[in-house]
Formats: sequence, C-alpha cells, structure tokens
Amino acid sequence: MKDSFKKMDMHVHTRFSTEELDLGVIKVTVNMAGDPVSMYKKAKALGMDFVTFTDHNTIDGCLYLLEKMPQLKDFVISEEITTFDPKYKFVIHINAYSITKPQHKRITKLREDFPKLINYLKGQNIVYTYNHPYWHRYYDYITTMPKPMQRVYEIAKNFRVIEACNSFRLKKQNQMAKDMAKSLNLGVTAGSDCHGESIGRAYTLAKAKNVKEFLKEVKAGRTSIHEKNYAFKDFYQECMNIFSINAKKIREEYPSREIRTITKLIQPVAKFFIRRHIRKNTQIQKKIIKNMKK
Repeated sequence: MKDSFKKMDMHVHTRFSTEELDLGVIKVTVNMAGDPVSMYKKAKALGMDFVTFTDHNTIDGCLYLLEKMPQLKDFVISEEITTFDPKYKFVIHINAYSITKPQHKRITKLREDFPKLINYLKGQNIVYTYNHPYWHRYYDYITTMPKPMQRVYEIAKNFRVIEACNSFRLKKQNQMAKDMAKSLNLGVTAGSDCHGESIGRAYTLAKAKNVKEFLKEVKAGRTSIHEKNYAFKDFYQECMNIFSINAKKIREEYPSREIRTITKLIQPVAKFFIRRHIRKNTQIQKKIIKNMKK
C-alpha cells in the first residue's frame, strides 16, 4: 500500500511545562494546562496520525503518558530545549524528537552550550528543529535589541529543519521563518505551540506509514504544513484556559469556601493582567521585528 500523508502537531506543551508570566509588578512561574492522556486523545480525535509532546526541558509529560498508555505505537518522546546564542545571548528554542531518557539527560547537561548541544544532536542522529526563529522572549527584549537578522541566518545554518509556522506567532514572524527556510533550502514544520490544550491548530504533513518514517521525512525536508497564525482572541482564550485549569487545581487541593471565593474574585483581575500581558508582548514582538538589522 502506498504511503499516505500523515499529520502531526510537532509543538505541544502539557501541564509538565512551566512558563514565566510578567504581571508588571512581579513575575510568576505558572504551570501550563493539559493532561497528557487527554491531550493525546484530543489529538487523535482531531485527526492527528502521530502525537508528541515538547515540554520545556523535560520529558516527564511524555513518560507520564507512556506509563498510563504503554501500548502506544504512534507516540514519540520529545522536548523543547532552551539554549542561548553564544554571541548575542538571545534565547533559542529547539525541538528534539524521538529521544531516549539517556539522551534527555545528556541534553540537559549540554543545553546552555549551543555548539556542544548541536554537535551532540547531530552525533546522535536526532531530528531537531529551530523553533520560531523570529520570536523574542519579551522580558529580554531590551538586551536583545537590535537582533541582527544575519545572526538568525547564521544560527539557522546549524539546522536542517525550521519551524516555519507556529500558531501563536505573528504572521510576519512565520513568513520570515518560511522565507529563511526557502533561502537556505531547509525543511519546514508546523505546530500549535499550545500551552492550554488547543492542540492541532497547526501541523506538519508527510508521507509515511509510521512515526519513524514520518520523522525521517521531516529530516529530509519532504513535508508540507497546515498553517494558522496568531490572533489575539485565540491567544487570550489559551491563556484563560491555563488560568482556569490552575484555579481548578487549587480548589481541588484546598477544598474550602474561602479558596473558592478567592479564585472566583481573582478572575476579573486575571483577565485584566492577561489582556495586558498579551498586548504588551505583541507590541514588543512587532517593534523588534520592525527594528531588526540586516
């Protein structure tokens, strides 16, 4: 039987990821939303043939799923690695796919040394991608401006595959990533980058019979992508979902009338700060893109 096009959202976070949220006065570390088992089931219901989780610097979400559903043949262990440009010190995110526990441990030790990390990924024949290359971690924006576009190209030359569509990045950022991939003759992927359960917003397609063949096609650059770009309402809903799930978790852990009242009263405040955070972040991303130097 001929191979058919298969789908995979290649950038997915579960509750095992954490994120730093800038509330203006303080910065708060927040757990993301999404139970691995329910996320897997949702991905399959949405038509994803293969599934992976790419939590921040951890494979715990992947291991949790496989502990609950050890029979899976369409799932691979992956992670999103946070590393840094050795020259300008800006953050670089890399997805590494189908890795083992020992590989994850080694990646953890090497992740702050970009050249050594890249050499290791290449040496282990791991499929890895340069995620959202024109995104900027917003609370580092002062120290990373201006970010030379040529430097992004130099970094990209260490990769064979670029994340050309991230569903929570600006259309301009995704277009710049696609243009760079075309210019450097690199493969492309797409992923939702969901942190609040909205898996499947963007995904990668490739002809394959199984997940191993799918990743082989990704590495070879024989893919197409289903695209969806940033929209305020989508990002707001994603953030509110994260808030709601964390609030529910607090109520379950501390089942008292006082806690229920507090979480209910804080919701309007959360809405205000979330809207403020999204608008601020979007403005910064647009400003940095506009001021990037060749």
